Amino acid sequence: MILRPLALAGALSSLLASSPASVSAATAESAKAGAGPPPPADADDAEKAKENAPTQPNELDASDPGRQFKHFTAYSSSQTCAADEHALPFNNQIRGVNLGGWMVLEPWITPSLFYQFLGKGEGEVGMDHYSFCEVLGPEEGNRQLRRHWKTWVTKELIKELADSGAVNSLRVPVGDFMFEPYGPYVGCMDGSLDALETVLDWAHSYGLSVLLDVHTQRDSQNGFDNSGMSANFQWTSGLSTYPRDLTTFQHWPIRAANWMG
Repeated sequence: MILRPLALAGALSSLLASSPASVSAATAESAKAGAGPPPPADADDAEKAKENAPTQPNELDASDPGRQFKHFTAYSSSQTCAADEHALPFNNQIRGVNLGGWMVLEPWITPSLFYQFLGKGEGEVGMDHYSFCEVLGPEEGNRQLRRHWKTWVTKELIKELADSGAVNSLRVPVGDFMFEPYGPYVGCMDGSLDALETVLDWAHSYGLSVLLDVHTQRDSQNGFDNSGMSANFQWTSGLSTYPRDLTTFQHWPIRAANWMG
């Protein structure tokens, strides 16, 4: 219905002429008729009303009703959030997982690759990625690494991570020696970039972003095996007097860096 100016003016005059009691009565009748309660009296009431509002349904776990916060609903069972008014495409929260031990070997992550060195003597033991390639040589080292690259990270794994809904990003540590091999890495790392590109394609196809982490620097940036090469490493078998006939070594438990010159 459209009110013409004169009719609208008449309606306003009638309303202003009404007594306060009649206006209050009309408001009460409107509330009874389902017009809804009046708006909260202050900001605190508004905040309480928002907190008590129904939560969004949890698509991952229907038994978890979630907890309503000011800008989002949090679900403990899946550690996810919904109805976040700030979640825009350019600032979505990153929920990532690390693909460690794949392109940069670390014995504590992939001990199975280093069991072959148990019981070996000095110069026959791989302690990190550098000495792994050095001891095995380019041909055997590359053969074992190609098998590792193929089985450690698979398309099925990437799909499982994406389907979980808990992961939207991958962190992939890579070695500087993959791009310009040097020393024992020459030949030993053949095919590594192809394997990396394959995983990047899989991640893209399943909607996962990827952070490439250059994890190593030539001559080591911290002296630990996660830099590709352990620094200040010394064989001490010749110094050992008890117990005898054991192959021993020492690795300074401090950070060391040679790459800065």
